[in-house]
Amino acid sequence: MRRRRCNKRRMDFEVLTGKQEYDLRAGACFFRDTWGNGTDEERQANRRGAWKRFRAAILAKWMADNPGTRPAAWWQYDAPEPWRRRIGGGLASNEDPSAPDWIRNAGPSFGLPKYASNDPSNGPIFETEHAYLKRHNLLTADEAKALAAQDPICILTRAYARETLR
Repeated sequence: MRRRRCNKRRMDFEVLTGKQEYDLRAGACFFRDTWGNGTDEERQANRRGAWKRFRAAILAKWMADNPGTRPAAWWQYDAPEPWRRRIGGGLASNEDPSAPDWIRNAGPSFGLPKYASNDPSNGPIFETEHAYLKRHNLLTADEAKALAAQDPICILTRAYARETLR
């Protein structure tokens, strides 16, 4: 007897799988079936729906563990501006007219270009996530208190490591 396979396109989420939560937090979906077996648009709709449903819980835990930053899905769906401000250095890869279209047209990742600059000796310098959130009045009182209690050098080092090791 032949089994019929269910190809469920729209997912209704009661709980997230580990892969799904990881993708919403880190923005790294390594498995094509994480958000269903439909088209790219259907999978993105499933991801957006999961973010909408679990946003509050994910953000609360994220902000407690990583004050002054936001998870990947927040940057994709909720950020008031998709790009952080470039505050110095040379052109970013998406601004470089000599870069191929696929690099120039790549969207941001955590508010930063996905690809490195063509000129490593004069790479762009972007505002930190903390500065972005502060500029948009999005830091919570708890985050501000947690950040104020930390050593500024540690904050800068952590921000630098997080932004350069992606």
